Amino acid sequence: MGGHSESSELDVVKPYQDRGWAWVVMCSAFLVHFLTAGCEKAFSLWYIEILEVFGTNSATAASLGGFSAAVRLVLAPITVMLCTKFTIQYVVMAGGLLSCIGMIIAARTTSIWGLYVGFGVIYGLGLTLVFTPALIVCTIYFERRRATALSLSLAGAGFGAFFIPQLITYLLQIYGYRGAMLLMAGIVLNYVVSGAIFFTPIEEKVEKTEDTTIALEKPASFLARIKSSFIFLELLRDGWFMLFISSFIFNMMGSGPVTNLILHYAEELGTNVKVSVFLFAIEGGVQIFARSLSGLLFDQKLIKKYRGIVWCADIILSATIVCLFAAATNFITLCILMGFRGLFLAIYISHQTLMTCDMHNKPKDSGLLPHAIGMTQFSKGIGILLGSMISGKQIYFFT
Repeated sequence: MGGHSESSELDVVKPYQDRGWAWVVMCSAFLVHFLTAGCEKAFSLWYIEILEVFGTNSATAASLGGFSAAVRLVLAPITVMLCTKFTIQYVVMAGGLLSCIGMIIAARTTSIWGLYVGFGVIYGLGLTLVFTPALIVCTIYFERRRATALSLSLAGAGFGAFFIPQLITYLLQIYGYRGAMLLMAGIVLNYVVSGAIFFTPIEEKVEKTEDTTIALEKPASFLARIKSSFIFLELLRDGWFMLFISSFIFNMMGSGPVTNLILHYAEELGTNVKVSVFLFAIEGGVQIFARSLSGLLFDQKLIKKYRGIVWCADIILSATIVCLFAAATNFITLCILMGFRGLFLAIYISHQTLMTCDMHNKPKDSGLLPHAIGMTQFSKGIGILLGSMISGKQIYFFT
């Protein structure tokens, strides 16, 4: 991991990278992560409401949150292909519209299966069109400051975890499930604003136009065109990269259910929902600082060559914290564990894309980096889906 990252210092920085509009793009990506992570953290609140409003069982309700997150991540490779064809700007704006429509359906439906279609499929599909491009766009606009930019943009997830659950708690008290969901549909429409900022740099357009002209001058066979469409399959031949993305499956199987079920768990320990929602505020508050500071540290020359080792050690610590949740018997213990989870999860998530760049040993002009990022998101989606299904069934059978 380290040797490859050091070589990036020798890469030529393009005129639009690491300066000017690039930081506006980073702020826009911040908004995407603010909304996405905040709404995802708040699913524990929706989970409790869904049990009451739809009269369903815990396994079905818990699986919904995992299903929505899984759709967001599993379809990431397809999103990358759409970004290549239609640009990141158009894809993210379309995703914002779909997210809004999905939440409107979730607010109006009276059937649990309608909820799966609205919140699970359509809202999840909208998220996949905004989340992965928000990661990719930072790798386009940043080179030498990539770790800093990714960490600062992903710090939006910490702010989202801090504020949005509090907002949804307030909306649920005033407007109930359907009113709160409808208002959140309007809020997530801000994805469209973020998408409008993600326009393709002029220099990138010129390069793509030149590549297209060359391709037209040399007509390719049908099989060659098919092969170019599935160029990401080359990554499957890299054993180390496959081992790398497989680790995401197991990590998210354990980490994902904590987000979906922590408030329900706190409620069983005798804590009121209005109080237990502060667990996300604790996690989010820690993440705000951890994501920002870790990005600055990971860009330092002294740390760069060891950042892969630091990241792997962080995964071990994060997994240990997840295991300790089962031993928690009171709210204070949960608060402490959520604080540590926020710290280790912030470092882990903030630098997933950076580690993917380090593990991606193909030439920069191969066009495979966005596909590599998409495949890591796909692996995370599989892990979240499996984790939510297993945890939901365990609750159903053992309570």
